[in-house]
Amino acid sequence: MKTPRLYIISILGILCLFPQRAHSDNPPSWIPAFMAVTGSGMAAMWTIDIIRADKIDTQNGILRAREPGSESWLLPHWIAEYSTAGLLLAGAYGLQNNKAWGRDVSLVALGSLNYTALNSLGWALGKKERTPYAIPMILSLTGSTISLCVIF
Repeated sequence: MKTPRLYIISILGILCLFPQRAHSDNPPSWIPAFMAVTGSGMAAMWTIDIIRADKIDTQNGILRAREPGSESWLLPHWIAEYSTAGLLLAGAYGLQNNKAWGRDVSLVALGSLNYTALNSLGWALGKKERTPYAIPMILSLTGSTISLCVIF
C-alpha cells in the first residue's frame, strides 16, 4: 500500500520548508483560521451524523450507540472528537486575540487533532466506501502538523 508512505514522505518534505525560527508572539493568521474552520467542521459533521443516525446503531439508546456491526460504543469517541473541536475553537480564539493561554491551548488542541485525524484515518481507509472521509482527515493531519511546526 503506497498511500501511507507517500503521505509520510510528503509531510516530511513540507516540514523541511519551515526552518526552525525564533519564537514569535504573533503566529500567522491562517493558523487560528485553520483551527476555527476545522473545529467547527468537526463539530458540525458529528452533529449531522448523530442527528441523521443512518450510520449508527441507536437501538440501545444514544449513550450506547455503535457503528453497525461493531461492538464498540461511539460515546467515548464522540467525547474525544467534540473535546478536540472545542479546544480548537478556544485555541483559535486565544491565538487570534493574543491571550496568554492561547499557545498552550493550541498545543493541546493541535496535538489532539493530530491524534484524532490519524486514528480516524485508519477507520476511513478500512472500507472503500469510507474513502471520501479520508480527505478532511488528511487535510486536518497535514494542517495541524504544519501549524505545530510553525508556532512551536
